[in-house]
Amino acid sequence: MKIRQTVLTVSLCLSLAVITFAGDNQKSVVEKSHAHALAVLDAGIKAMGGDDAINHVQTISLNTEAELYPRMQMPSVEPPHKPGHMWEKLHFDVAGNRAVAEVKLEGNAGFSGNNRTVITGNEGYNFDLVAKTLTPIPVTGTQSQLQQFYRRLPNLLLQTAQQRNMSLRYIGEDTFDGRKHNVISFVHNDGQQVALYFDAKTNMLSKYELIYPDALEGDDAAEIIFNGYTDVAGLKVPAGWTWKQAGEVVGKFKYEVKFNEKFDDRLFNTSDAGFTKVAFAQPGQVSTEKLADGVFLVQNLGGGNYNVMAIDAGDYIVAFEAPISTLTTEQAIREIKKAIPNKPIKYAVITHHHSDHMGGLRAYVAEGATVITTRGNKELIEYMVSLKHPDALTRSGRKLNLETFDKKRVLELGKRTVELHDIGPNPHANEMVVAYLPSDGILYQGDLFFMPFSDAPVPPAQETTTDFYGKLKQTGWAVNKLVGVHGRVTTMNELAKSVESAAGTVAASN
Repeated sequence: MKIRQTVLTVSLCLSLAVITFAGDNQKSVVEKSHAHALAVLDAGIKAMGGDDAINHVQTISLNTEAELYPRMQMPSVEPPHKPGHMWEKLHFDVAGNRAVAEVKLEGNAGFSGNNRTVITGNEGYNFDLVAKTLTPIPVTGTQSQLQQFYRRLPNLLLQTAQQRNMSLRYIGEDTFDGRKHNVISFVHNDGQQVALYFDAKTNMLSKYELIYPDALEGDDAAEIIFNGYTDVAGLKVPAGWTWKQAGEVVGKFKYEVKFNEKFDDRLFNTSDAGFTKVAFAQPGQVSTEKLADGVFLVQNLGGGNYNVMAIDAGDYIVAFEAPISTLTTEQAIREIKKAIPNKPIKYAVITHHHSDHMGGLRAYVAEGATVITTRGNKELIEYMVSLKHPDALTRSGRKLNLETFDKKRVLELGKRTVELHDIGPNPHANEMVVAYLPSDGILYQGDLFFMPFSDAPVPPAQETTTDFYGKLKQTGWAVNKLVGVHGRVTTMNELAKSVESAAGTVAASN
């Protein structure tokens, strides 16, 4: 009897302990945020067409047309801007983890193109339909591209959020387009944190945001705003979307969507017939190449795609270009000072106003350098330097020293003369500076012509390059080394071959 009573007493105590423990398990703020986000996502999925409809999508056919106004990438500094155009045909086999996309670009600041990308799982290829080259895409590139496709449509975003539900968090309420929204976030498959804005009344997804580095404003929001939902095969689908960066419209997209079409396997053909195979150009290590006595080129900055030139002027240094960001340009400065030690950078020359060519300008100003560029960039540079970012310039308290010129400026650097010429207007930028070193036969330029660090053949010239070549031929300059902000050091012969190739391509198309 005592044994039975003891067992009952122990059981009762254990039950009470469990009840007491459960009662004390208060939800943390993270748990509450996660639960709230799940509820918002569930309501959004229901408004979109329901869980079954979203997860029933096996294939997607998407025809997209867009006007593009890339921020700080247009020919002029100030609007109005003439947009570039993009057309994309995407066949996305969601169930089979494969996709084929053909993209055509026209009128994008002097650059056009026509490419076909085929991805099957971890294997991918890019076909340049103009240059007739075929380049394998590394595994990281294929997965990155597939994740971009998952952001094309709201249903794919919500499906991914559902699959990544452990990363869901409720951010709070916000007002967008005059309406209250519930905002949640999740971590996408590529590690990017995505914020989803749901209309509090309809539960429809109005937009998503990513935090993106901006050359002017620093880390800022990139917004994808969905427009004009209609019903397609039981799912709500927008008529298109508007892309904003730092509050500025940089793209307007409209598309036609079809779900669950059966794809012919021939769509994903990767035959190399008629194409030259080119190895993928892996980013190289940052290095410094000596171009001439006292002239150096710091290469492979910013992940492998930017080169900065520096000249030893005796008592000081002249640097050319401020690529991408403060961090990248600070990296360039460190390498310059290794090549030319114990001397200050007195001047920093900027070729044109695009963000990837002057985004790191603040680093030079923090060094005390005087910026030299064309007159049309004055207000933009003054604004860029006036901002209070958490960087060396703000900490230093230095003021901007800016010198501008029209068409030509000559720098006398000891025994060496450097000529700065604005050869604009060019299709890429209305004001475009090149630096010519007559005694060395060196010409430094940005975006006008470049050869990749790979075995790629000389590509057909873009409109930008053809314009550059025509003006260069008129100067009579003796150029032995054609040095670019992008790619390897090249020659006038390769430039001429590029222009001739483009002329042949146009003739063949006609």
